Amino acid sequence: MRSLAQQKKTIAHPIYKNIFTMKNWISREHLGTKWIISFGFWILLGLLFASKSYIYSFIIDQPIYWWRAIDFTMPKAIVWGAVTPIVLWFASIYRIEAHNWVKNLLIHAAACLVLAPFLVMSSFLIDLLVKWIGSALPDNPSFVTAAFNAQIFANSFDNILTYIIIVGMYHVYEYYQRYRERELKAAKLEAQLATARIDLLKAQLNPHFLFNTLNAISIVKDKDLEMADQMITDLSEMLRFIMDNIHKQEVTLREEIDFLDRYISLQKKRFEEKLEFSTDIDPGSWNAMVPSLILQPLVENAIEHGIRNHTDGGKIDIKCVRDNNHLAFEIRDNGAGLQKKPSRNGKGIGVSNTRERLNALYGSDYTFELENRDEGGVSVTLKIPYRWDNNY
Repeated sequence: MRSLAQQKKTIAHPIYKNIFTMKNWISREHLGTKWIISFGFWILLGLLFASKSYIYSFIIDQPIYWWRAIDFTMPKAIVWGAVTPIVLWFASIYRIEAHNWVKNLLIHAAACLVLAPFLVMSSFLIDLLVKWIGSALPDNPSFVTAAFNAQIFANSFDNILTYIIIVGMYHVYEYYQRYRERELKAAKLEAQLATARIDLLKAQLNPHFLFNTLNAISIVKDKDLEMADQMITDLSEMLRFIMDNIHKQEVTLREEIDFLDRYISLQKKRFEEKLEFSTDIDPGSWNAMVPSLILQPLVENAIEHGIRNHTDGGKIDIKCVRDNNHLAFEIRDNGAGLQKKPSRNGKGIGVSNTRERLNALYGSDYTFELENRDEGGVSVTLKIPYRWDNNY
């Protein structure tokens, strides 16, 4: 029996990939329903044009039989009713996009040139069937050849034009759907970002936090006026950063670390300098774009749940390196560690909110893991796509 990796490798081949995609497309979307809708649309359209021809024949005083009017439009409508779902599937496989428009345009051109004569033959056979049902089939066998020769060029052009319209309408619909998805995703990101800002103000800068900080400043100012001034500066800069970036989804890594330094500076005063904090940042990554306020909640978790009651003081290390097309972070502390079994799907508020933001920003192109360290404490691994700030 082949391994799962071998099966995936086989499916990755272009031929198998297209067949596999069609299989999913059929099973997922109920192919029968697609064909019913397609036949319903085209037959209704055929009847509409047949009615037009039938009524017009009376207006010009050259009346025709109803079967004759049906014979004009229905064969082509029946053929396209059967073929339209397949054309839509083909268009979904070979989308015409910026990076492949030449290749896929040629593929569609070849497809409609091959499909057009086949559709002419199919509609012609249905035309003969309609004539036979309406008792309008001529006895002269040469009629068949003459009629087919008369139709092949005109109907081939009509079929090519119809193919282009269907593929074009598919792409218009597809691009509209993508636009709507981007709009919804952007709106969701804005809402999540606003929620993150509010949560931050409530969790880190809530009245309790502000009271403790201001109380610490009040105590320190009588002993060390310079330290009190620094604490006030750190607090005001944190507030300024939050307000200045309230509508930004991403900031540079330099800005994120600067904010984190302010936060750590306040925490050091709170723990009477028993908190050690170090950063090891890849020099080429300072201007990389990262989600705004993505590191601070993780550091706060390490302080509050890991090293808050550490008698000898706590230590937090942050390392950041560029890993090909990704930016990789590791946040380590020497605290008590995770109380429950380590999990990559943490359910804490800070962890779940961070995961939701990462998922909204990067889809599946990120890594976010928490695990206990052998030497004690917790290690948080975060990997996101590497994006450069074009302003630098």
